[in-house]
Amino acid sequence: MAKLAGFVYMLLLLTAQPLVVQGFWYELVGAAAGVALVTVGAPVILGAAGFSAGGIVGGSLAAKLMSAKVGMGVVSVLQSTGAAGLGYSTIVAGGVAGAGAGHYAGSHAGRNKDEN
Repeated sequence: MAKLAGFVYMLLLLTAQPLVVQGFWYELVGAAAGVALVTVGAPVILGAAGFSAGGIVGGSLAAKLMSAKVGMGVVSVLQSTGAAGLGYSTIVAGGVAGAGAGHYAGSHAGRNKDEN
């Protein structure tokens, strides 16, 4: 239920401001791409780096970061995300960032460099 409420809230954020119809579609596609990138891309990237559900994989980038004691707070957050998955707020943030990128792309679509 909370995911549905967040999705509705995100859609309300997208439609709250007056938009050109074409710009709305750019934002909608951008939001969908942002959510897809965060929900699919982040676990794949974290898994490839060695942050798995079973712990940090030996010989991986994650193990090297942990042994070098570089940014232990960052390593622990990435390990937690690799083990438990993404939080709801991270998924919403990906959607909002994608919508912003889509809005930017839609507002600059078809313009020449001289038009700014």
